[in-house]
Amino acid sequence: MAAGTAVLSVHASDTHGDGLLADGTVFRDMQCSPMLVTTAVLSSAQGRVDALEPVSLGLLAQQFESILEGGRPDAARIGIMAGREQVEMVAAMLRIFQVPNVVLAPVLRIGKTPILSEEAMDALIGSLLPDVRVLAVRAGDLELLTGQRAESLDELRSAADILRKRGAGAVLVSGGIRKGRVLDVLDDGGEVTVLDTTRLSVSRVDGLAGAHAAAVAGHLARGLDLRQAAAAAQRYVALRLQRGR
Repeated sequence: MAAGTAVLSVHASDTHGDGLLADGTVFRDMQCSPMLVTTAVLSSAQGRVDALEPVSLGLLAQQFESILEGGRPDAARIGIMAGREQVEMVAAMLRIFQVPNVVLAPVLRIGKTPILSEEAMDALIGSLLPDVRVLAVRAGDLELLTGQRAESLDELRSAADILRKRGAGAVLVSGGIRKGRVLDVLDDGGEVTVLDTTRLSVSRVDGLAGAHAAAVAGHLARGLDLRQAAAAAQRYVALRLQRGR
């Protein structure tokens, strides 16, 4: 680990230990120090959202100022944001503090409950997306973002291209399943890399989509390039599946 390597998570605090706390665990696995900014308090169970209470814009800004006045992180992972104004505030804070290597992994839904409104999505595309290093998207969410189903490798490539052309410098689609394989597709400025690994026959482990995005940020903070970070994050998720947690 490089001395002082730190990763920022901007995410909700989940009563079940996901969200910010889970990101902090991933960053420590990457041998990075976590810097945590809470956007909301989330209460959820069994794919059901019981409550999502956003923090005020003032408190959100104060967290950024307090945690970043001592130094800038080496990367960041952005997760749940509650509404257009929060998206715009997060975008402004990232620019003010010149945070590098931003992994934007927006949470669109939990189970069947929508999290990011259309208004907030428009703000994300207009205010935040142009400044991030990579937009990280679960394959299962591509239809929500593009209006098209993406199941084959060609469809995954096409979806990544559509999203990149909306303003992202790079798009990483994770968790595509085809013929017993797991396919992650990275489109970095039009250069496409397919990361292909065996699908493990193990019990489901909750929270791995978020862990994947956090791992990408952690590996970027440690100095890997984006392709290397994406490959290392895929291996990290496989290791968590093998461990069962």
